Amino acid sequence: MEKSDYELFSETNIHNKYVSDNTGFYRYDVIKEYMKDKGWDFKEQMGSGLVFKKDEQTIVVETRQYSKHYILWNIPKEVLS
Repeated sequence: MEKSDYELFSETNIHNKYVSDNTGFYRYDVIKEYMKDKGWDFKEQMGSGLVFKKDEQTIVVETRQYSKHYILWNIPKEVLS
C-alpha cells in the first residue's frame, strides 16, 4: 500500500477533514498540491486560510495546527464535485 501525505478522517455535507504532517515552513505544500490536482490555483494565504481560485470561483481551505506534528484542513464539498 502506498503511503499518502494526508489522510481523510471526517466527512460532512459541508466539507471533508484531512490530517497531514506539520513539516514546518512547507506544511501547506501538501494542501496546495491536493488542490492543484483538483484544478484549483493557489492565490494567497490569509491567516490560517489558504485561498484558491478556479475559473470564477474562489474558496478558502481552513487549516489549524492540531499538535506539534500534525495539521488539520477542511476541503469544501464543491471542490470534490
